[in-house]
Parts: sequence; C-alpha cells; structure tokens
Amino acid sequence: MELTVKPLQIVSDQLNGLVESMIALLPNFIAAFVILLITGAFAFIVGRILERLMRRSRARPPLIDAIVKLARIAIWLLGFLTPQRSSPLTSRRQNCSQALALAPSP
Repeated sequence: MELTVKPLQIVSDQLNGLVESMIALLPNFIAAFVILLITGAFAFIVGRILERLMRRSRARPPLIDAIVKLARIAIWLLGFLTPQRSSPLTSRRQNCSQALALAPSP
C-alpha cells in the first residue's frame, strides 16, 4: 500500500474551501456593512439635531459638545449590538417548538 502526498491538491482543496466559505458569508458582510452605514448616518443626523437644539438654548459650547458626543456614542453602541440581538418572536417560536417536541404524544 503506497501513500502519495499531493501538496498541490491539498493546497487547492484548502483554497477552494476558503473561497466557498467566503462566498457563503458574503450576505452577512453586506448586511453588517449596511447596518454600519445606517448607524453612521443616524448618529450624524441625531448629532446635528441635538447640536442645533442645544445652540438655541444658549448652552455652553463644551456642554453641547459633550452631549452630542454622548448621544453619538450611544447610537454607535446600539448599532454595533443590533446584529447580535435575537428577535423575541424568534425566541418564542423556538421555545414553543421545543416544548411541543418534548410533550408526550396522546
């Protein structure tokens, strides 16, 4: 019994696997990029609105800057956490299906 090692075949298989994985994850990357763009636009818009409102109230400029920065940071944090949260509806459906699967049949 003779074992032959084909290094080019091994490397080719590994590269094919990497490419297939990258293509499979492409929709996730696109969705994450879109969420980041939306989060950035939302943080920018909210920051501008807060800045204008605070300037009308004649607040001190350092206070205005601090409030605007805190609001933008909070929005970015929520934007980063958004893809990781699961839908409560999905969790309920999974719990119901698990309960039905475990229930004894009549």
